[in-house]
Amino acid sequence: LEHTTQAIAYSDTVFTLPTTSTWTELIPPGSVGAPLGFEFNGLNGVVFLQDGGGNMQLAYTTDGGTTWIAATTTPSEITTTTFGYQVFASPTPGVWCVLNPNSGKIFRSTDSGANWTLAAVKAITAGDASLDKVAAIFAVNATRVVACYKGQVTVSDDAGLTWTDKQNLTTL
Repeated sequence: LEHTTQAIAYSDTVFTLPTTSTWTELIPPGSVGAPLGFEFNGLNGVVFLQDGGGNMQLAYTTDGGTTWIAATTTPSEITTTTFGYQVFASPTPGVWCVLNPNSGKIFRSTDSGANWTLAAVKAITAGDASLDKVAAIFAVNATRVVACYKGQVTVSDDAGLTWTDKQNLTTL
């Protein structure tokens, strides 16, 4: 993620020393600031960005970032609230989950990010309400996705369709 050029930069050769990494720069559509969150799974990618009118939007690509398309259907909670970087997970190409770290709600897309569920597929109850907007979501494999919101860990074993709370991590 590059904050100065309003672009995403990625490398398919990072950590293959002694070879020098080759980086590719992608400019998401309509971005007037740095992308606020993004994730790739192969050639499929999603990005959360601010458009020219001060609105937030989700855009997706299925060709490695050559072309970007604004999502058709997005929950208003996602496009009216800014949030940070580790908010997307893709257990399998074409399926995406997005976690809003301000509310703990998870939304899902099954068409590469074109359309998102308007109602959350999971609203994680805060594990420790005193924590300030602490959240992350990761795809472990093609079916398992793990999310954490304010200390509450929740797991999906069906690519983000249903979720089960597992553990509430507390501060010491």
